[in-house]
Amino acid sequence: MSEDEASPHAVGNAPLPGRFWLYTAFTAVSMLGFATFAVFAYHDQAQHVMVPALIPVTYAVAMGADALAALGSGWLYDRIGLRGLIVALPLTVLVPLFAFQDSPGLIWVGAVVWGTVMGVHESTLRAAVADLVPAARRGTAYGIFTATYGVAWLAGSTMIGALYSVSITAVVAFVAATQIAALALFVPLIQRESG
Repeated sequence: MSEDEASPHAVGNAPLPGRFWLYTAFTAVSMLGFATFAVFAYHDQAQHVMVPALIPVTYAVAMGADALAALGSGWLYDRIGLRGLIVALPLTVLVPLFAFQDSPGLIWVGAVVWGTVMGVHESTLRAAVADLVPAARRGTAYGIFTATYGVAWLAGSTMIGALYSVSITAVVAFVAATQIAALALFVPLIQRESG
């Protein structure tokens, strides 16, 4: 077998870059502070904030925001790279401030903000993996990244659900702490991208 024939196999077995692992850690920590929509739907129903028939409509509104944000986030990523992801961190902190209120108007705002963060996640957050790993390792990288994303999201939503029974203030504090920790991991990523 020639060296040319062996090289794709060698690249396919190469370790994933450190920058990928840092990015995956950043994603995991940021996802710990991002609840699933079901947590907010539970609040809406349990606190009788809106009639049950409107709860799925808030999700539809969130998905509309998701679609628009995905377009904007993708456009931004093409122009400034990973730095465009920074917007998801403060928006994630805003989600519980709106979504756990007793005012239907604020609940709608919370749905839009939640959908906006999802749009960033579903477009740019995942797309960036392709730029962080060699082509021959993308399948493995996406598998690891997506598994980490899902487990962190499950763990975070579970924690937020548990904290919800304590107080909304506890939820906000937890979410804020996760996003600050995620920012601490994000800064080295940006420095490496610029360097």
